[in-house]
Amino acid sequence: MSRAIQALRQRGLLAGLTHTGAPSVLDAAVASSKPVGVYCGFDPTANSLHVGNLVTAIALRHFQLAGLKPILLVGGATGMIGDPSMRSDERVMLTADVVAENASRLTKSLENVLDFECPKTGAVVANNLDWHGKMSAVDWMRDCGRFARVNQMMARDSVKRRLDSDHGLSFLEFSYQLFQAYDFLHLHRHYNCFVQVGGSDQWGNIVSGTDMVRKADGKEVYGVTLPLLTTASGEKYGKSAGNAVWLDPLRTSTFDFYQYFIRAEDADVPMLLKTFTFLDMDEIDAVLAAHAQEPEKRLGQQTVAEHVTALIHGEAALEQAKRAAKVLFGGSCDGLSAATMLAIDAPKTTLRPAQVVGHKVVDVVGLIGAVKTKAEIRRLIKAGGLYINNVRVESDAAVVDAHQVIEGQALLVRTGKRNYHIVHVADP
Repeated sequence: MSRAIQALRQRGLLAGLTHTGAPSVLDAAVASSKPVGVYCGFDPTANSLHVGNLVTAIALRHFQLAGLKPILLVGGATGMIGDPSMRSDERVMLTADVVAENASRLTKSLENVLDFECPKTGAVVANNLDWHGKMSAVDWMRDCGRFARVNQMMARDSVKRRLDSDHGLSFLEFSYQLFQAYDFLHLHRHYNCFVQVGGSDQWGNIVSGTDMVRKADGKEVYGVTLPLLTTASGEKYGKSAGNAVWLDPLRTSTFDFYQYFIRAEDADVPMLLKTFTFLDMDEIDAVLAAHAQEPEKRLGQQTVAEHVTALIHGEAALEQAKRAAKVLFGGSCDGLSAATMLAIDAPKTTLRPAQVVGHKVVDVVGLIGAVKTKAEIRRLIKAGGLYINNVRVESDAAVVDAHQVIEGQALLVRTGKRNYHIVHVADP
């Protein structure tokens, strides 16, 4: 574990430790034959994780590289309660069906982040509905409630903030820290879990868990917190409310995911390299030095974007995202998939195949409204300023052939140097 703590500290990813002596204690445990678990919880309040969650998953990978076994805890039970931490009002209540559907999809995007195959340290997925859902209210109060002290629960920052707010705090949300604390106890007993990892806003919940394990079983377990990442301008990365950047390509396309990191400010590059790549510190320093020499080439942003996109979406998807980016700078559309084309952030118009294939380019461009009049389109063609799939249209008599429609679904129209429009070819 010392190796993991060292890596997190070097990268600016260590916010707090519940026990300063935890690394040396756990190093001895890791050396034994029985796997030692480290867990992080993900409540299924959405059907995808976002970039903010990825920080914790990457931290789990650092622990895995240090010899601990990651446990991805899906909050099938806690997701129906809602964590009050860092919130001024109560979360919208989700139905059991929605929580179950979200839970089933949540960890799929982390398959390339963690090793699930190693016999000793392979990551596993657990769902806290499997134990909370089988306990009666009386059982839960006897096994969990009796170890909690109300004065300590009231002292948590997340509780005090809500008690002072206009919304107050429901008993449902007040109990959340006990459910999470019991998770640590259950995982310690059944998975030999000794470490919980979470954001710095989870400090109170994590301490509740370490306290419960000590009171119930007389054992010491440990908590590690990570800072909540913000940009140089103070914006929160991958926030769960608002405009989140999702790991699921159905919610944030691979192209937009890649571009999110490409568009990062220079001031954020050091933090992004340390957080979202597994490059060692010497390699990161070399990238930063090269970036500083020619910042206009955005080498730092490209390095981050390529590493994290390949990590989440795979090398093939990364290549498609890079090709789509090149298209926006006038590159060839050969080999570009329709899905990647349609993911490009540009105005889109859906037309039927009968409106596109075999028709004059002038008519097609007129339908999508990229240029206002046919006379204007003809003047644009004459001036060499109209392109289909980045190939210049030479004559106003040119027609759109079937082979130009990428995978029968997409066509890229460019007017001038930088004005793009996507035609989605589809039957209504």
